[in-house]
Amino acid sequence: MTGGFLGDFVKGRLHDRFPPRIALGIQTHRAIDSFSDLHPVFRNSTDRLRSSLGRYAPIAVDVIYDHCLARSWDSLIEVDLPQFCNETYAAWESHRSAMPESARNMADAMAQHRSFEQYHEASFIKRTLKAVSQRARKQNPLADAMPAVQEHLSALEADFLVFFPQLVLYVKETMATLTADQSSEGRTR
Repeated sequence: MTGGFLGDFVKGRLHDRFPPRIALGIQTHRAIDSFSDLHPVFRNSTDRLRSSLGRYAPIAVDVIYDHCLARSWDSLIEVDLPQFCNETYAAWESHRSAMPESARNMADAMAQHRSFEQYHEASFIKRTLKAVSQRARKQNPLADAMPAVQEHLSALEADFLVFFPQLVLYVKETMATLTADQSSEGRTR
């Protein structure tokens, strides 16, 4: 859970920078990003928003897919949301020392505001897109993305429901491969 979160904060090679389980999470996060960026359904969602958001459309789709996951959580995920959130926040807290300062600050804010539990709310998505917009280096349209998102939300949710099962399968396969690679590296050291 911590490594998956750190994927947006850690750049470059991971060689011995993190404990194996955290490195596995970071590698999995990176693999998910690559899978998503190349997936035709994700690209279709991106195209829905491209005329309004330009090159920032994939960032908005990533946030909207999180929103769709939260809205469909009970039918897609076996662990209830409060339990998942508590486990995630506890994992982050137990690995604080492995986090860069920017990640610690974000983790603290998300835990304090119980962000995951709010992802199903459109108002939270609007605030999230605005916050992402403010963190970007260049001026961008993300802060004002909600009209375009609302216009396409039904189609984006339909896209997500096609995409998500494929993502789950891909993650299972990727984690099995990465875990096997870590095991074989450990045996050769």
